[in-house]
Amino acid sequence: MIPRLAPMLASAKPLDREEGFVHEIKWDGYRVLAYIEEGQVDLVSRNGRSLAARFPELVPLLSSLPSQPLALDGEVLVLGEHGLPVFAALQGSGRGRTLAYAVFDVLYFSGENICPLPWLERRTKLTSLLSAAGPVFVSPTFPGSAAGLLATAKRLGLEGIVSKQIDAPYLPGMRSDAWRKTRVVLRDDFVVGGLRVYNNAIRSMLVGQYSPQSGALLYCGSVGSGLSQTDLRFLLFASGKLAAVGPPFVDAPRDRDVAWLKPQIVVEIEFLQFTPERRLRHPVFIRFRWDKKPGECLFTGGRSCDADGGN
Repeated sequence: MIPRLAPMLASAKPLDREEGFVHEIKWDGYRVLAYIEEGQVDLVSRNGRSLAARFPELVPLLSSLPSQPLALDGEVLVLGEHGLPVFAALQGSGRGRTLAYAVFDVLYFSGENICPLPWLERRTKLTSLLSAAGPVFVSPTFPGSAAGLLATAKRLGLEGIVSKQIDAPYLPGMRSDAWRKTRVVLRDDFVVGGLRVYNNAIRSMLVGQYSPQSGALLYCGSVGSGLSQTDLRFLLFASGKLAAVGPPFVDAPRDRDVAWLKPQIVVEIEFLQFTPERRLRHPVFIRFRWDKKPGECLFTGGRSCDADGGN
């Protein structure tokens, strides 16, 4: 039986030189190691949980692969419109979803541990097993610069890129500079419409943007990370001056622990992307925007955002 391995992890250290590296898409899904022996398939999460029952569609596709026993490393995705991954769709049931497994490494091949081999040799063995198309496919590498691929990832709404050193071994359970991840990070401006309060302390801001079509203020989520004590003191002061009877959002969350505000404060938020439900993923407060009017904060789904500051 192939021993269960912890996945190799990428560092966030910036890539200062690109020579000797290749670039891949950073997929937005579940990291899954697939163990295939005598036609039996075990899908294991990065935390060691079995996921075969959660993703049964993949089992028959993997069970007939050659060169068993095999251990593969990749990302399970749900593909949405235009074939792009939708992370939120992984949280629901399997009905109606289009599941895929983007495989980017092979750790055991014909029962042999090939982790010590360079990435390029492991890649050759991987491409002998799988094609670049189909529901189980080899995660492609892309020519050109990391900056160019990152710009493409941003345009397509993908999470980012991973750059991999071609002569590096696979290091189970280790975070290594041989793999470098670069996330697409967006920034945009939002209107504060409420404050989530717990035990008389502000925990987060409820923010939104105006619909360009209807002019209504749309709720986009809550933001607590990045707020300093000075910021929180200002928000506490503002809550007294700008208190509102009800929510300014047309689709406000039902929450009794919210102090609603008149929509007059504009903040700049850094985030990864919007979910299909128009919620911010991993938002972080950057600064107050005293130079912006609330009506300038329009919802575009992230298409007008940049990585250097609000619009």
